[in-house]
Amino acid sequence: MKNNFGKYEVPPTLQRLIDLQDILGDPEQFYLGLNFYISLEDYRYFNTPSDVVVFGNIGMNGIHYGFLTDYGAVTNLEAAPIVCVSPMSFERPTRIVAKNLCEFLRVNLTDCELFYNEFGSEEKYLIARGQWAEEAVDSAFQQTDDENLVREGVTKFLMENIQMPIIDNPYRYVQGVELERQGNISINTQDGLGVIT
Repeated sequence: MKNNFGKYEVPPTLQRLIDLQDILGDPEQFYLGLNFYISLEDYRYFNTPSDVVVFGNIGMNGIHYGFLTDYGAVTNLEAAPIVCVSPMSFERPTRIVAKNLCEFLRVNLTDCELFYNEFGSEEKYLIARGQWAEEAVDSAFQQTDDENLVREGVTKFLMENIQMPIIDNPYRYVQGVELERQGNISINTQDGLGVIT
C-alpha cells in the first residue's frame, strides 16, 4: 500500500471505508453497497495520471478512481479532488468528478453512473436513468432481499460515520466541479485535468 500512497497518509474517510470492508468481511459485499472495490495496491493503467493516488475500481473496463494530488501540491488526501479514469474511453479517459472523497461518496450512493458515462445534457442523463430503472425492473438482475439489506447497511454506516454533504442535483454537481477545475488551471495537460499551481 505504501507504494501507491507515497508520501501521503491514508485519509480518515478512506480508512472508514477500509473498516467497513473489514466489518463486511468480503469485497463483494462492499461492492454491492458502494458500486466499487477498494484498491490500495498499485492499480494503474497506461493513462492513469502520474499524480493520481488510486483508491478504488469498479471491476470492469479498467475504470478506477483516485485522489488528484496536483504533483504534490495537495498536502492532505482528505481534501484532494477525485478523478475517474476510464482507460477504454479514447475521447476523455480522465475526468474530475468530485471535490473530495466525502462528496464523491454522496454522489456515488445514487448516481455513480455520472462518473464514467458521458451525457450531452441533464435531460439525456435523466432519460438514461429512466431506461436503466425500467431495465432493472424487467431484468433478471434485480437485487435480492439480502443484497438490499447489504446496501441499506452500507448506507447506514456511511451516514453514521462519514459527514457527507447534501447534494441536491448530482448531475449539476459533477458538471460544476469540472467547470470549476477548468477555470482554475494554470498549466494545461494532455489528459485535460491540467495543473493548479
